[in-house]
Amino acid sequence: MAYHTAQIMVKMEHSDIPEGQGADLGVTFSEANLEKHSAIIEDLHIGDHIRFNATLISLGDRHHLHHLRAFDIAKIPGHLDV
Repeated sequence: MAYHTAQIMVKMEHSDIPEGQGADLGVTFSEANLEKHSAIIEDLHIGDHIRFNATLISLGDRHHLHHLRAFDIAKIPGHLDV
């Protein structure tokens, strides 16, 4: 489980970077968690709202995303035009 098999790029509703284009977070899944949540992940579309539980792996900066390792994810109502 030392590697990642999937990554979801997340744009926060209140961006971490003022006037930032693109994602704010990179949320990764281990092989086991990808298998556990594959139906939810496969149903996601750009702009869907999600709720997730994750551990912060590393802080990003203007040139690098914050990296989180996810343990749980759910699609919730709402959509953001990205």
